[in-house]
Amino acid sequence: MSVKTNNAEYRFAVKKSSRSISLVLFVCIVAFFSQRAGAEERFLPLEGPENFRDLGGYATTNGESLAWGMVYRSDVLSTLTENDLDYLNHLGLKSVLDIRGEGEVAHAPDILDPAWSYEFYPAVPDEFSLDLAPYASICDQTPHIFTKYYCAMIDQLPDRVGAILTKIFDAEKPVVFHCSGGQDRTGIIAAIILLMLGVPEDTVAVDYTLSPNFDPSLSSRMEQTICHIKDSYGSVENYVYNVCYVPVEKFVKFKEDFVPGATLIELSNLQAIPGKHEVVIVWSTSSEIDHSGFNLYRSESEKGEYIKINDALIPAQGNSTEGAEYEFIDGDLQNRQTYYYQLEDVDTAGVSTMHGPVSATPRLLLGN
Repeated sequence: MSVKTNNAEYRFAVKKSSRSISLVLFVCIVAFFSQRAGAEERFLPLEGPENFRDLGGYATTNGESLAWGMVYRSDVLSTLTENDLDYLNHLGLKSVLDIRGEGEVAHAPDILDPAWSYEFYPAVPDEFSLDLAPYASICDQTPHIFTKYYCAMIDQLPDRVGAILTKIFDAEKPVVFHCSGGQDRTGIIAAIILLMLGVPEDTVAVDYTLSPNFDPSLSSRMEQTICHIKDSYGSVENYVYNVCYVPVEKFVKFKEDFVPGATLIELSNLQAIPGKHEVVIVWSTSSEIDHSGFNLYRSESEKGEYIKINDALIPAQGNSTEGAEYEFIDGDLQNRQTYYYQLEDVDTAGVSTMHGPVSATPRLLLGN
């Protein structure tokens, strides 16, 4: 469907003084360290592994909360003690997914309880060498070598990323997935899962920094990686569904269990395409269960105030077995001004979930 509208009345100017910028910076710093302050409850009190923590409890952009005690991330499990095994059994742990390389597993095999299901699936096989050359534009400072590694893993091994996500979604819960340090390969997988579930990007970046003895200022590694996914693939959802080929129904079931009360609309693509004095927002769904429709919101800054730009709810076109494609033209915009958009889906019970933001900058087109 296509909707043409004049949204001039929704445009507004944001004036920033040095005082307001300082205030915003202060608020951001306070928020960052507030998120880290509650990190202790995520770590399990184990004698061996130092980075075994819960992915639950985070709030989504829609105000929902991820369930505790379902999905864990960790460093190597070769240091588990008898007390640790008893503790994890008390929590009901069922499944372990080991994403280290063969050499790492041979050197330090996991210590496991016989009742647990164990699967070994390397995120980066020993025989595969990631090519970092295409990422020369990323800062060459030593800390950012990891960003190149993360981007290379995402671009060059989407089949491995997709298989790992699917295995986590399918696993009997509670499940733990881990590499050696529980930070890099595990961090990428954890970030994608959290983003897919609607956890804000800044929260995902903070979660990445929670590993023991990790400098919280290096959250920029994950921030750059998230930007790379969005710049290269349009959205995390598009990457997961259309590049990694994760079956939509696998994630739907996982989300039902992990985010109680979430809407069951699965977005497969969300893009903002610039034109002359306009932006075309296009999106598509893979499935829509008990869905009423969509609202679109625009802002002139990514973290600014978003104002609804559609006059009436954009009606749902998909159903539980097939999705639909949508298009909305946001017109009468200023060229060379970047606009940010969020998409809200609303189910029949009135529960809504926000997606985005995506951005575009209207421009003069050649020949016009």
